[in-house]
Amino acid sequence: ADAVICVSENTKKDLMELSGVPEEKITVVYEASELDIQMSYGEESVPERPYFLYVGSRNPNYKNFDRLLDALSKVVSRFPEAMLLAVGGSFRDFEQKQIDELGLQNHLQTLKQPDDRHLAKLYRCSVAFVYPSEYEGFGIPPLEAMACGTAVIASNRSSIPEVVGDAGIQFDPHSVEDLAEAMLSVLDRPAQRDRLVERGFDRAQQFNWNQTAERTLEVYQKVL
Repeated sequence: ADAVICVSENTKKDLMELSGVPEEKITVVYEASELDIQMSYGEESVPERPYFLYVGSRNPNYKNFDRLLDALSKVVSRFPEAMLLAVGGSFRDFEQKQIDELGLQNHLQTLKQPDDRHLAKLYRCSVAFVYPSEYEGFGIPPLEAMACGTAVIASNRSSIPEVVGDAGIQFDPHSVEDLAEAMLSVLDRPAQRDRLVERGFDRAQQFNWNQTAERTLEVYQKVL
């Protein structure tokens, strides 16, 4: 290839290390969110209880959902009304086993495929969006969450810090205590949560698809 586009600096680093592609061939072009807060004021239903939101695949190899469940059990011991809404499919047998062992049956809800407006509202109305993944090439859900007006609690691994910056709470994805503390902080300190929401709006404005298209075109023109 004469040129390679990567969606993050972290992906660029991985490409160079794993495939030996020279740096001068690589251009980083960030992705963006198609959701925003203006989409989030419809009549779609959201949980009545205070809820954390998880969106996407729960691949056990790297999505780290098991530690999120462990952290949730610590959160609900202090805030019994709190719950987690997981968007992305029904719980599998091994997940349900952990849920039962932790006594979280009344603190979890799943939703398979909400449309964009419903998802935007789910983001906005949540206490916070939680992203415990150990690896992402970019990570669009935290960006969607910031654009839709909720606090972001995200892993400090791979490309995720490039997206979240200082607009969210970053935590060690290997530490259940670190994650539980972050989740409790937005429940304990609503003013801090509000500040995160405002910073998130500003951060999300730095990523947009027009800019992505322009930078992609520049790479094409350079190759031609």
